[in-house]
Amino acid sequence: MADNGKLRDWQETQDTDYLKLSIERLSQPPLKWCQQFVDLINHDICEGDKSISINDIGCNVGHFHRVLDRISVPVDYIGYDISKTYLDVASTTFRSGRFELLDVTSAAPPRIADVTIVSATLEHLANWEDSFQNILEKTKDKLLLRTFAGERSLNNLYYKPSAKLPYSIRQFTFEELSEKALSAGYSMQVKRDMATDSIPQYLGCGITRTQFVCIFKKQTAL
Repeated sequence: MADNGKLRDWQETQDTDYLKLSIERLSQPPLKWCQQFVDLINHDICEGDKSISINDIGCNVGHFHRVLDRISVPVDYIGYDISKTYLDVASTTFRSGRFELLDVTSAAPPRIADVTIVSATLEHLANWEDSFQNILEKTKDKLLLRTFAGERSLNNLYYKPSAKLPYSIRQFTFEELSEKALSAGYSMQVKRDMATDSIPQYLGCGITRTQFVCIFKKQTAL
């Protein structure tokens, strides 16, 4: 979401090459972060044959939907995105899937789910604090968050030459994520991102970021 508040569809911050790449990836092997999230879900969350519900915030064109059959229990899945462009692709590609338009920064958060997954989304949100709170409040067990983090809190605008709008690329500190999670009753664990090996990546526009996977676990009352 762009900080100027005029964004109606995330694709407005991108170019046609990005949309084309997103669609092309659907016919390629699943993205590495999707398999990493599946492994974390299977290892820590699935029990017996009990089904779980998953909210996918910023689902794009439905990449995670491709790996739902790799989860060891039945899954009740909803993919959410602010982009109707991406949701139209997802709904056409995965006709049995459920995809819904949602601005998670708004006062209307997603449904309650056992697990929430968020990849490459939180760092772009204009009001990330309220969005993060909305997501945590609607997560019963675990939130898997793939985002940029480091020792300093940063926020830079990224401009694509042929895009209609710029967008933010934040870097969170581990401390601010952990503190906000703790205040909402969650613990935090950090793991290396399998897709990038958590090696700093130059993104353009003078912006370098490092991707991590943060696992937030709902704490039980004593």
